[in-house]
Amino acid sequence: MEESELQAVLEREKWMESERAMRDVCGEFPYCRCCDKGDAYPCAAAYRRHYAGRYAPRGKANRKACRICAENLGKKD
Repeated sequence: MEESELQAVLEREKWMESERAMRDVCGEFPYCRCCDKGDAYPCAAAYRRHYAGRYAPRGKANRKACRICAENLGKKD
């Protein structure tokens, strides 16, 4: 799936969940810890970084994901 397609899917999911919760849920998905708002497709990039690190073979985790997740861990907006 292309980055733009994944972004569209994730935005629809975020929109539906926001409607259900009656508030903006941006930043509340597990992959949001890996978010870098400077990315062209921030949700898609965060999703890929998050799950690349989690499911990579042992010792092969995405180092960029680890750095971004570590920086964002515990941040509250």
